[in-house]
Amino acid sequence: MERRLLVRIEGLLNTEEAGTVDYAIGTYLRHNFSHLHNASLTDISKACNVSYASVSRFVRKLGYDDFFDLKQDLNELAAQTQNGMEIFSRFQEGTILPFEDDLQKQVEHMKQVVSEDLLDQAAEAILQSHSVFTMGHWHSGDAALQLSHDLLYLGIDCTPITGVDEQAEYLRSMKEGDCLIIFSCSGNFFRDFFQDTVRFRKPANTKIIMITSDCHSTSKAVDVLINSDTGMGLTGGNLSLFILEKMLLLRCYAKKNQ
Repeated sequence: MERRLLVRIEGLLNTEEAGTVDYAIGTYLRHNFSHLHNASLTDISKACNVSYASVSRFVRKLGYDDFFDLKQDLNELAAQTQNGMEIFSRFQEGTILPFEDDLQKQVEHMKQVVSEDLLDQAAEAILQSHSVFTMGHWHSGDAALQLSHDLLYLGIDCTPITGVDEQAEYLRSMKEGDCLIIFSCSGNFFRDFFQDTVRFRKPANTKIIMITSDCHSTSKAVDVLINSDTGMGLTGGNLSLFILEKMLLLRCYAKKNQ
């Protein structure tokens, strides 16, 4: 349940007008979930300048019985995010080996073929943008969702766009200064899903990052292409995207704290 908590919050925010009570509470939770393990109902109501009853109603709108149930998921989400970053950092340092032999080989392969310069370009685009969005479908969508969660944990505002209709609408109305991160095993995200349905418009000063595992061609609109070149299989494609997600996340963390 905790892994989809931010999606529930995001879905509720998409139905609320900015300035409403629920929008204020949802925005606060989305930006601060990693720091709320000791927060009380009183703390959140004061931070959002709303009543206890408003927070309780918001909690029920998310599908929870009470604030205690919500807080359990907040705590687990924060712990999972932090633990995942620590494990991957220790793996890069050589102090822990969390993968089996074949997966270790894949990671080593990716560290050789994925350009440090491309990771730097992608991290800089994320940190310098006005707004960051992620997209993907099926398993690629799970990696996109994970990156949005992890960036929020770093204090970087990032919005996952999960539905095909919502993705199409965003592509029609991209704004100047946006950074869009697309996860796609094949790299054919635009062709496969939006060839005949979306008139794609890319404004000035926007960046599109494509993260893929088996890309032979992609849209000219893509500014940074990060390709693990590990194929389309279960460990070749799906796992690669999650490893690339963590590689990019750690690069964002390093640059943000320089």
